[in-house]
Amino acid sequence: MPKLRLQDLLRPTTTPEQANFLDWFYSFFDNGSAAHKKILNVVPLFYMGTIVATEFLVYSVNKLYIGYKVIISKDSGGVQPLPPYVIYNDEFNNDSMLLGNFIAYYNTVVPQAYYSSRFVEVENIYFSCAAVTLYDTILFNGYRVTLN
Repeated sequence: MPKLRLQDLLRPTTTPEQANFLDWFYSFFDNGSAAHKKILNVVPLFYMGTIVATEFLVYSVNKLYIGYKVIISKDSGGVQPLPPYVIYNDEFNNDSMLLGNFIAYYNTVVPQAYYSSRFVEVENIYFSCAAVTLYDTILFNGYRVTLN
């Protein structure tokens, strides 16, 4: 599939926030100023299912994701002794955003906190990979970007 230009991504259904985000993304990553600063390919990507062993968890210097909407959740209920979280990494594989959405419970019999996970939703984000603890499903709607 050929590279989608910025003009190809801007559609009548594109929100003003998405247009601003895409304009910034293309000006930052498609300027050829350094290594990995040229967009080679942009492919639409929709995925809904388990996050275990998916490409979203693996870093590659040539790959980024543009997420119009990313929802990470846990299928099974219950509480666990550690809080769940998601870390999104930037193009250099550095932590750029840590998100968590949970309810904390305190056990008075055995003095310890327990956590019940709730879904984490983010819109208009770019990331190279994600580190996920105690979440097991993902809904991703956006694009996979290949850089030089």
